[in-house]
Amino acid sequence: MVFVRSLDDEFDSSDEEDGPADESPLSLDWLMLPCNHLGDDQLYTIGICSMPGQRVGNIRRSMVIDLDLLKHEGVQDVFVFSNYVDLKRCHTTDLLYSYDRLGFTVHYYPTDLICADIIKCLAILREIEGCLRLGRKTILQCVDGLVKSCTSELNDMLCVYAAKPA
Repeated sequence: MVFVRSLDDEFDSSDEEDGPADESPLSLDWLMLPCNHLGDDQLYTIGICSMPGQRVGNIRRSMVIDLDLLKHEGVQDVFVFSNYVDLKRCHTTDLLYSYDRLGFTVHYYPTDLICADIIKCLAILREIEGCLRLGRKTILQCVDGLVKSCTSELNDMLCVYAAKPA
């Protein structure tokens, strides 16, 4: 995957001057999803977490520490559901590039491009399903905890997806 960064992109670092980065571990929650439609009764694990390295409001994460934790946890695939405005607001415009550079497989879906498109949602579900089938350690993430709501919907959609005729 190739990421293009604008050379004239201005980066507002005013939030970074307010204090040191929080070095506590990134909150990474693992959910067990029943995916009976995959042909077995196995539970598949998928992780959810907030944006590594975000620096907004009173949140001051260290991207290096957060990405090290994800590597240590064995994460292989990252589904990012945030648009560029969110990445910029959280001072994480280099996040996708950093993921790629560190060897993560990045699945980037700007939220403003997928919200109303059921075909796109189903394609994303198939992509997530592919990661689960291969046993790849996968996480979903976005800004402001939206991913927790999305994960609940993901589970519901997987059930609907499973029930559709072949």
